[in-house]
Amino acid sequence: MIPFGDLAPGLAPTTPGRSAVIDNVLPRADGSYAPLPQPVTLSASQALSGPPKGHIAFPKADGTYVRYVATASTWEAVGADGTLTTIATGHAVPPGDRESFIRFNSKLLGSNITDGLRAFDVESGGATAAVSGAPAARFIFEFAGTVVALDCDGDNQLIRNSDLYDHTSWTPGVGVASAQPVHDGGALVAGVAISQGQALIFQREAIRLVTVSAAGPFYTLQLLASNAGAVGARSVVPIRGGAAILDTNGFKIVSAGGVDEIGRVTGVSEWFLKEVDAAELVNVEGSYDVFRDIVWWRYRASGDSADVYSRAIGYHLSLGKWVTATVSTSALFSTSLPGYTWDTMPDLSWDASADVPWNDRSLAGGEPLFGGFDANYKFFTFSGTPAAATLRTAKADLGNSKLFSRIALIGDGQPTLRIGVADRLSDSITWKDAVSMTDSGTFPVRGRGRVVQYELAYAAGDTWTTASGLNHTNGFGR
Repeated sequence: MIPFGDLAPGLAPTTPGRSAVIDNVLPRADGSYAPLPQPVTLSASQALSGPPKGHIAFPKADGTYVRYVATASTWEAVGADGTLTTIATGHAVPPGDRESFIRFNSKLLGSNITDGLRAFDVESGGATAAVSGAPAARFIFEFAGTVVALDCDGDNQLIRNSDLYDHTSWTPGVGVASAQPVHDGGALVAGVAISQGQALIFQREAIRLVTVSAAGPFYTLQLLASNAGAVGARSVVPIRGGAAILDTNGFKIVSAGGVDEIGRVTGVSEWFLKEVDAAELVNVEGSYDVFRDIVWWRYRASGDSADVYSRAIGYHLSLGKWVTATVSTSALFSTSLPGYTWDTMPDLSWDASADVPWNDRSLAGGEPLFGGFDANYKFFTFSGTPAAATLRTAKADLGNSKLFSRIALIGDGQPTLRIGVADRLSDSITWKDAVSMTDSGTFPVRGRGRVVQYELAYAAGDTWTTASGLNHTNGFGR
């Protein structure tokens, strides 16, 4: 068997079980890969007035999901079919920054360093209101019944928190409201609550554990790691019991117990830091696909615009496996959709047909979905037919020249296969033309060399469920 191994682009190309290309697929527990669904954008979806500048999705008290997104000057509520409702105007997110959103009790809170803190009642609606006396913070998060603000009022090393269960009370000494400067570790970047009594605060060059104090002050700070931190707030992804982050040395998972490297063993971190321009690391944006247990980081590849990225890399938390995705997005996040009836099905009328199949997940309701905003700033979900996918094996040095012919797929679907050969490892691979699968389930490839490599490609929309590797059906010939 010639396996499609783990994505490990930073390791030697002949490393057994290593693959340099595992794109637009999802890892499976049995070691094989499944298709990544294509994005589905309903035709009712409306385009934002500009690129997303911050977003959030969460369930309301009745269990239905709501989605909110900021542009440079508006807040928009995003309907299940992608329609937009403007709920706030007149603010100005600074260039290069994002609106920081949280849900706090019944309120949607948003903050940036220009406009300060504002609140909108997600249960009863109404107008968005500025919160008097609150700091103008670059980043906010909820922790132990308070709102915590980082990088406040022009001081990028100042932490402030509100009183308990009151986002309007910020005077230090009133209740548990306080202000705490941090004098080392660089600028404050982001924070994540990991339990009712603990949180993580990320700086550029330090990670701190925040713990509620029983006897006051309200919380204590403990240095968890130095010479490690987050490159930017957008790359910090809350996960169960911790956070997945990108720092200047690569990808890490942080919990109260410490910091674990997740990209070094496979060479993913080394490869990624070469793949992305150093100046663009601060713009790498992470998100968590709850349903598939994958943390995704979308990033700007060569030729991409400042807001629409064509590439993403994902890490499966349970399986410890990496994959990449080639898809144009302007934002990614987890959400859920309500079920549709015959009367509420989008675009279902006498002169229009449904955008998705009747058994599509987006019609079932209640199930978590992963989506975001596409290249046209319209809401979408990954709920379509399989995306175009590519899987490439490691290079195999067989010691002497051999003739390669018929190859069988361990998997299903109707992909194409091409063989690459070379006489020495130091030589560039010469790729032969791709061939289609025959009725017998094999590929009639043809090539000769000492070094061999294979690349399997599925077309967009091809129906398949699993691919784990290849088999030589008739051995090698000299």
